[in-house]
Amino acid sequence: MTTTELILQRQVKRRQQRHAFKLMMDMYMRKQLEESSRLSGKTTRPRKAPEREQRVQRDPTTGNFVPFSPTDTQWYVMYIIKPNIGSTKFHTTFRNRFRMSYSSFKIHLQQVSSDETFRQWSASSADAAGKDSTPIG
Repeated sequence: MTTTELILQRQVKRRQQRHAFKLMMDMYMRKQLEESSRLSGKTTRPRKAPEREQRVQRDPTTGNFVPFSPTDTQWYVMYIIKPNIGSTKFHTTFRNRFRMSYSSFKIHLQQVSSDETFRQWSASSADAAGKDSTPIG
């Protein structure tokens, strides 16, 4: 055998030994974990995700808290319900934030609203949990 073949053979043997050692350690650690959980009486269960808090806002007329819908946001009011189209500052800000002109946004919004691909975001649809979807525009 040449020296190269001997070196390769030694490397393969070391790799096999490392692999066997890793398997042995994995088995040992698994047994230790099972033993400690058996002795303590605790079982490991997946954690439940905490319940999501409902977003609320204070009603200005009554002072009570009411659910906060996506249509109540400042963004929705400024850009969808009452956009200040006459202001050049509005157009500059809109372009800086969204990297498109407001007229282009309205064209895209119209296309997306009428396209069948985006029907899950229509005002009449609901998500898998049964909650109303957030309308696109």
